[in-house]
Amino acid sequence: MSENRRWSIDLEEAYEIIIKSNLVIFKWTLSEEVPTDFVSENIDMFGYTPEDFYTGPLKDYWDFVHPEDRARVKGQLYYARAHGSDSYKNQYRVLCKNGDIKWVEEWVIHERDPEGRLMHERGILHEITEMKRAEERIQFLSEHDPLTGLWNRLYYDARIAELEKNGESGVGVIIGDINGLKMVNDAYGHKVGDQMLVATAEVLKQIFQRPDDVIARLSGDEFAIITKSRNVAHLLDKIYVACRNLTQFPFEVNLSLGYAVRKKASVSMDSVFREADYAMYRHKLNRSRKIKRDMITALKRQLELKSIETATHSSRMVEMAEKVGKYMMLNTSLMEELLMAVEMHDIGMVSIDNQLMDKPTRLTEAELKEIRKHTEIGYHLLVASPNMAGIAEYVLSHHENYDGTGYPQGLKESEIPMLSRLISVIDSYEAMTHRRPYREALTHEQALEELMSLAGSKYDPEIVKAFISAMKTN
Repeated sequence: MSENRRWSIDLEEAYEIIIKSNLVIFKWTLSEEVPTDFVSENIDMFGYTPEDFYTGPLKDYWDFVHPEDRARVKGQLYYARAHGSDSYKNQYRVLCKNGDIKWVEEWVIHERDPEGRLMHERGILHEITEMKRAEERIQFLSEHDPLTGLWNRLYYDARIAELEKNGESGVGVIIGDINGLKMVNDAYGHKVGDQMLVATAEVLKQIFQRPDDVIARLSGDEFAIITKSRNVAHLLDKIYVACRNLTQFPFEVNLSLGYAVRKKASVSMDSVFREADYAMYRHKLNRSRKIKRDMITALKRQLELKSIETATHSSRMVEMAEKVGKYMMLNTSLMEELLMAVEMHDIGMVSIDNQLMDKPTRLTEAELKEIRKHTEIGYHLLVASPNMAGIAEYVLSHHENYDGTGYPQGLKESEIPMLSRLISVIDSYEAMTHRRPYREALTHEQALEELMSLAGSKYDPEIVKAFISAMKTN
């Protein structure tokens, strides 16, 4: 068998393969805009029969093509006919009989007479709906932020470059930054942080609805808007109001915003961006302390809502800390830090599951590991707030043991901040003298004996002595 014969196939075999491949093959003449012959019956995949193209409901083939694609497909087909091409290929949408829309790829072969005149055409339709959907999804992901559905940094940069090239003036750039997103992620988890990002994106979409508005998420907490609106200051006020009305969160969603306008084509878009970015950071600096302080207050309130015991536990500890601090003659600065650290020592518990906190039996090792995360979470929350950063280290270390067996860093003796060692004793006494779901409370005397028995291992011996003396004195 020759090499050519081995790969040859007759026309009937070809049609059989086409039919089995779920393709549609048809033939038409130039005198009519309807197929004159359907070689395969697979047109029923679109809900039609061949007769539908002859007797209705389709007046001609173009009724089968989606209205938005008709002019393009006609133009390309007629161009291919007129310029003597042997074949033509295109992709377009078609209308199914039930109203669905599907994508097809069409390959048309132009059959000509010996003089090159076009006699008729043979076409093959291949349904490619799923492929086109996949392409559209890839295209969408290449230009959009998958979380919020906004344009991404890549698209934003391309749009800026286009505006730069066109020399358009009167274009405004708004830069926005969500305040406290890291604190939200640390305290409530990234799921809540993501929900806040999505809610913020929806606010921006509702306010910036001009066809040429571009809303993009540039990074984790940063958004950018390109707009030609003239009332930008009014729109910023609308953003602030809409964010305050996002009541589904246990805290206020707050943005810092800045904007700049390209008044002359000679001004680069990069300088407009930098001016807007600088205005945003200036706005952020002016409000940052208050915003983060409000966030800590909201977290504290949320902690109290999760457990009444936790709130009273904190207030009793503050009272004891005052007594012990006075006995130890701490200076005013240290006393202020001690009281603040005591009040905030369990702030990281806001991210711990209530079921663990209220479990009526002893915690498993895995559950204890989860609970122990609260010191690090508390540290990250406090260090992000300028007026709380000074006590973050004390909160981080208040479960360290004097002999180095504590957590999270395994510090020992003087490696542990003194105020952390003091908080550890106060916290333990408070916990021992109040009932827990898995044990009864100890008496005052029993708790003091427990502290003394663990002095030198779990607790700083000198602080235990000071605590006992302060409690007796008071």
